[in-house]
Parts: sequence; C-alpha cells; structure tokens
Amino acid sequence: VLPGNYSLSDELDIAEAKQTGWFGLAHKVSSRLDVVKFIQSHGGVVQLTANASSDYIIGGQSSDAKVVALAALIASSKSTDAIGGRGILRWTVAYALIFKAQQLVDDSSCFIKTIRIHFPELLLTMRSSDYLTMPTTSAAVFKETEDSYGVPIHSECSPSEFVRGLNTIGGHKGGKTSSPWYSLAEDFDERHRWMFSMEKQTLWPYASSATAHLPSDQNYCVFYPDFFDTLGLEDESEVKRTLLKDSTRRRWDSVDDSCEIASSVPLVRAMGALVSCHLHNGITHILCELKGRKCLRWSPRIAPQKVFVDPVRGAMIQERVLSIADTASMMKTPFQILLVTPDWVEEQWVN
Repeated sequence: VLPGNYSLSDELDIAEAKQTGWFGLAHKVSSRLDVVKFIQSHGGVVQLTANASSDYIIGGQSSDAKVVALAALIASSKSTDAIGGRGILRWTVAYALIFKAQQLVDDSSCFIKTIRIHFPELLLTMRSSDYLTMPTTSAAVFKETEDSYGVPIHSECSPSEFVRGLNTIGGHKGGKTSSPWYSLAEDFDERHRWMFSMEKQTLWPYASSATAHLPSDQNYCVFYPDFFDTLGLEDESEVKRTLLKDSTRRRWDSVDDSCEIASSVPLVRAMGALVSCHLHNGITHILCELKGRKCLRWSPRIAPQKVFVDPVRGAMIQERVLSIADTASMMKTPFQILLVTPDWVEEQWVN
C-alpha cells in the first residue's frame, strides 16, 4: 500500500460505492493506515515496499508522489515483469472486492475462505478504471472487454462507468476546447440536421403539428427554458459567438436542475429542438410556467400577472420579447413565439 492520500472524495467513487453497497466500509477512510488495517483485518498481508512477491500494489491518488514515481518505472524500459505486470490499483478496489466476497460467503461454513482460492471470478471483474497505472501485461486483455474509453463492450455498464467514459472522451477531445453537451447540435449545418430524425423527434419540421405556428422560413425549434437568473443576450449572432465560452457554461452550471422546467429540457432535446440559455431573437418557444393553460402564442397585449405563474419573471420575459418584436418589425422579418409549459412538452412526446 503506497504512501499517499486516501479518502473517498471522488463523486463517481461515492456514487459507485453507494450503488454497489461498499460505501459503509470505505466512507471513513482518511489515511493509508486505515487501508492497511482493513486489509490486515480481512486476512491480507501488507508489505513495507512493492516487490516481486507482492500480489497487488495499491495507491491513493494518481498525483501522489510514490504513485507518479512507480508509474514512471512501469512505463519505462527498466520496468520489471514483477512490478510492471501488476500495475497500481486504486485503493477502493480492495473494499469493493471484499464486500463482494462477503456477499458470497456462507455464514454456516466453519472454515476460512479467500478470494483467490474460493472466489477467483471476482478478480475477473476488475476494469481498466480500477487502475491508477495499467499493468503492462493487461492492456491487451482489457481491449477485448472494453472500448477505448473504458466502457464495457459485452455487458451493460453502470452509471459511473458511463460517466467515466464520457469524461475520458472529453479529455481526448482537449478538455475545455471541446463542445459542451448543450451546444453539439449547433455544430451541424441546418441542411444536415435531418440525420438526427427519429420517431419521437416531433419538434423538427417533418412533424408539422408542432411547428405549424412558425414563420415559413423557420424550419426548426429553439427553446429558451425560463430557469436562469437573467435572460442573457438578445442578439442570436452574439449568442453563437459565445457558445464555447466560460460565460455560457456558467449559465448552465448555475441553474436549479431540480425544477420541473429543467426536467423537461432533456425531453425537448430528445424531440429534436435546440435549447439556448439566452432569450434571443432566434427563439421560437419559451418554456415557462403558465396559469391555467399549456401553451399560448405570445402577444404584445399579454398581461404578465394574468398569464405567468411568476408575474415578476413574466414581466421580464414580456419586456424582452417586446424588444425583439420591435426589432423584427423594423427589419420586416417574420416573428412569432409560443409560450409552452412542461405539460405541453410531455404532450408532444406522448402524442
């Protein structure tokens, strides 16, 4: 067990521990000594240093000095089969394996059972994500069971495995320079977006019932969900220039994703619409809370206190849309906006 930082602080580790049941064993770990005592209390032997007789090498975090040094040794030509063939396991693996073994042990048995002898199949459940440094002899083995992002090929992946795979994809694409999830559709030219057409994509032009209210030159729907602190930018061209900037990311990160409007956004996207965090002049639908109705075509005569559940928010929306309508009138461009509720969105999906 290498010196380093040991604590169950990673959100994915915590989620996986709770899902698979070993959270109770590991959530109080705060040091290397805790891990050592845990292994010894379950019949394991902990050696002072990693050597040829070590069955497993366990580390805390990939940034720990000892982990970095040993990883470099494994990656170098000087790496021996004894060390390089083992790699460095994440400390959480010990807790996960022992918990799984405990579920298989028959309490009525009167003899000691070990994972290696009695439950060797558990050792086959380890994944590439269980390693801080991959064993030199196992990289080819994982290629047969996982894709290049660590997601299982032949079995259903867990939520945490799926998220780890997405994070790996983001890292391969260059981190902050890659497209965020909420702007991917904008990367495609309008004439190519037909490739996303599916049976449930009712907010695309080939389902006229949902888009009949749009101007003749508007062939797709753009939603603004009303759950942001401010209305954002008004000019669509300016919005497109900020898609990959931190300001756009911060707007999405700051929203209350537990409200009913937020829960409708994935459904809106699944039906083929674009979703913007700005109430700009390209918006066709405003997803909001209305009084006693599911949808309403916007009009300059709308009284916010009579139409919106939150009249203050309604007044802000009315003021912005009036400004957009005035600009459209001066430019002599078609302009219509539909106010819709989460119930309306669900209705489009069901129908």
